[in-house]
Amino acid sequence: MPPSLMDGHVTDLRGADILPGVTHWIQEEAPDQVNRRLLDFLAGLSEQTAD
Repeated sequence: MPPSLMDGHVTDLRGADILPGVTHWIQEEAPDQVNRRLLDFLAGLSEQTAD
């Protein structure tokens, strides 16, 4: 779903990443990219709680 369609429905959307060339099985097709984005997201959460 494009991020623009989530506006108003997802009240705490913190970002949306689209991986070019990656289709349905994102974690299988691009595990390194998915893991990096997840780790960055989680690090951002811990930074927010530290403030």
